[in-house]
Amino acid sequence: MKIYKKNRKWLVFYTRSRAEKSCEIQIKNMEIEVFLPKCLEIRQWKDRKKELILPLFPNYIFARVDEAERIRVLECNGIVSNLSFNGQLVEMSSRDIDQIDIMQKQPSALEVVTTPLPKLGETITIQQGPMSGLKGEIVDHYGSTHILVRIGSIKQAVKVKLPVKMVAGYA
Repeated sequence: MKIYKKNRKWLVFYTRSRAEKSCEIQIKNMEIEVFLPKCLEIRQWKDRKKELILPLFPNYIFARVDEAERIRVLECNGIVSNLSFNGQLVEMSSRDIDQIDIMQKQPSALEVVTTPLPKLGETITIQQGPMSGLKGEIVDHYGSTHILVRIGSIKQAVKVKLPVKMVAGYA
């Protein structure tokens, strides 16, 4: 039975290269709430294609911990340190964790509709579908228009392709 303490926070841990999945298992075995967002990626070799499930943010893993649990997580094989900016531990909001969770559950590429798009740089809200409620910014990336959802607390962003009809005011 898990006892939830009031002083637990979602903290970001930095891992060794390609150690995210093993760290996730170790932290789960400690009965600590852990979150490793993953995405499906198709890799092409000369003779074949392969679907791989990779971390959405390489070298990052999130755990909801109090101070004692934070120290235990730091002792895991593969964990390098806590992520910090200007000497302050990076704390994720539950809202950021929920947004990342919603994004990771979606297919990596959705069909793009060629109807008038919002202006570049405009902030939008997704109105339909499973990503409803997410806020993002319209960006141009190599000639394609995408929605950039920023995760400010870890200074990362996720690029999403969506049909325009799912964006507020652009049906």
